Amino acid sequence: MLKYTLRRLLYMLITLWLIVTITFFLMKLLPGNPFGENSGKLPPASIQILKEQYGLDKPVWQQYLKYVGNVAQGDLGVAYQFPNRPVVQVIKQSFPASAELGLISLVFAVIVGLFLGTFAALKHNKFGDYSAMFIALVGVSIPSFVIGPLLSYFVGNKWGLLPPGLWTGPEHRILPALALSLGTIAILARMMRASMLDVASQDYIKTAKSKGIATGRVVFTHMVRNAILPVVTIMGRLRSTS
Repeated sequence: MLKYTLRRLLYMLITLWLIVTITFFLMKLLPGNPFGENSGKLPPASIQILKEQYGLDKPVWQQYLKYVGNVAQGDLGVAYQFPNRPVVQVIKQSFPASAELGLISLVFAVIVGLFLGTFAALKHNKFGDYSAMFIALVGVSIPSFVIGPLLSYFVGNKWGLLPPGLWTGPEHRILPALALSLGTIAILARMMRASMLDVASQDYIKTAKSKGIATGRVVFTHMVRNAILPVVTIMGRLRSTS
């Protein structure tokens, strides 16, 4: 177990180093420069001072070593949009809200997605199945940055059911969490439906039904319990790529 943990930590460090390195050199390959050297807005003397201040007058390999060293120490520089404010401070200020929104959307996606998938499987090839899969199709087809403004306009402004903005109370979390979770809801619903249909065709389910066990007990004790396992295994990957 210790060897496995150490190996995973080593892979994580290598991955982070590759990300930092690729990011650095991609920025170097982009055309232009951060100070608009060719735009004529700043005199050459001012540009030279800025280059010396940020270490851009040094060779690329020295810039790279300094960049990696700063990142390793948690120094991400200063935010240009917020003068005199470190990037780490900006992240600390906004991270709690982002983490809260991500957690709420994950819980919402799991509950609704698993319910829709189970409902669609139980109503296979019926109106309930088609309705649930239509919702899943909408969630997959429309990105969250499109659904968000639509929910804000119709549900928040036009109908006045929920606040269209701000972040001051529990009711302000509902629309952003819904918009962010729809894609995951769609994927989980489709996977849960397919897994439920696969479990429903197994012999032990037919045996349980033939013994006269109540339908609800068969569904929740045998079908959902076994169908949810392959869905749970990919939930982490879904959230990391969404």
